[in-house]
Amino acid sequence: MTDLLHVLPDFDTASYSHILPSLERARVACNDVLTLDPLDVAKRASVPSVEVRRLKDHLTSSLRGQLASCHAIGLSDKSWDLVSTLDPSLDRLLGGGFAAGYLSEITGESAAGKTQFLLSLCLAVQLPSPHGLGRSALYITTEGPLQTTRLSQILHNNPILSSLPTSSRPSLARIHSVKCPSLESQDHVLSFQVPVAIARHDVGLLIVDSVAANFRAEFDASTTDDKRRTAFAERSRQIAKLGTQLRLLAQEYNVAVVVANQVLDRFSPAAQTESNAFAPTQTQSSQTSRAPSSPMTQPLTRHHVEKELQLSSHPLRHDHQHRFTTGWGSISAANLSALSSSPAVPWTQLQHAHFHARYPKTPSLGLAWTAQLAARVVLLRSPVYKQHDYRLGIAELDVARWRRGIGVVFAPWAKEDTSGIGTEVEVWEGGVRLVDTTNDEQQKEDNDL
Repeated sequence: MTDLLHVLPDFDTASYSHILPSLERARVACNDVLTLDPLDVAKRASVPSVEVRRLKDHLTSSLRGQLASCHAIGLSDKSWDLVSTLDPSLDRLLGGGFAAGYLSEITGESAAGKTQFLLSLCLAVQLPSPHGLGRSALYITTEGPLQTTRLSQILHNNPILSSLPTSSRPSLARIHSVKCPSLESQDHVLSFQVPVAIARHDVGLLIVDSVAANFRAEFDASTTDDKRRTAFAERSRQIAKLGTQLRLLAQEYNVAVVVANQVLDRFSPAAQTESNAFAPTQTQSSQTSRAPSSPMTQPLTRHHVEKELQLSSHPLRHDHQHRFTTGWGSISAANLSALSSSPAVPWTQLQHAHFHARYPKTPSLGLAWTAQLAARVVLLRSPVYKQHDYRLGIAELDVARWRRGIGVVFAPWAKEDTSGIGTEVEVWEGGVRLVDTTNDEQQKEDNDL
């Protein structure tokens, strides 16, 4: 089959050597054998259905054994070696950092701070436990070069690093970098060069920044429907192959594999229906012709926020499933209702929740890539508007700054974020750190009094 040895490298194929060539010619993948009826697969490849059913049972038992082994490793706290973010508060939020032996992802919009996180990890992995693994880092870039100037800035300004003796500080010489401008070069590097580099340089952290760039360049230029379908099938195969490569490297060498991923705008029928619900009728539009039509050109009300954050309650709807895997739209209607009725919740928090629900994103590469991950951390950006007196007729909202938030979508070693807006972080000279908002809220309460 096309991807059998990528999904299960140790699978014994000798017992199925008489049907595997036929399955290969028919382009039958592992997911076809596992999900389709054996009779349909047998007709498609012209092989006995009994053999297909036997292969399906063998695949199922092998995958269950692999899952049980990984689950047993995950249950042991001693087996989790973590790479710190160099900020104690942020480490507590992430359950200690990023675990070795697992494939983790940091996803978010452009300028959300993904690369800043990765650079901090490159320095932290060189420290001994509990901050790092005492090993080197390998940085695979698919876009721009490694930012050595920014690494030096973090090294000199981060309090954890600057307090160390000079001989114990991380070194830029232990951060190895390679550029992969195409999927072909990326596959070659991961298959042949990375294992050698891990053994030669004692690499404990493997970074890919970003994982979606080469896929966009290779598969986003198809024009006709047939070419798009063929490209989509090949793209899914390449995604499964890449995920298997990275997971095997993480498990075999006990390496923390962390990748950066880009996001796409999400357009769902539910969101379109909700937006149409706020569009004025013909009678209403004549009465409110002077009012600004865009919801972003007038102050938001709690009623608008509460209605627009209601998600589909059907568990099989795709927009309902998004809330558990993407990092956008995780706030529920019940949670929003509690936030709206609580006087202790700042109104700005509801505004950020409204923004992320109104403009949801989806990490690139889809569910085929999400299934390869052990952990996903999302970085959110939302505008903070200047205070205006809207009675003066100001039509547009002025953005004072952009708020960055971080949240754990899923991870076996950290608690997931259910706020829908993440915990606020900031990028500074020493890397990335959590923002302490308690003093600001207390000062605002004092000013109100």
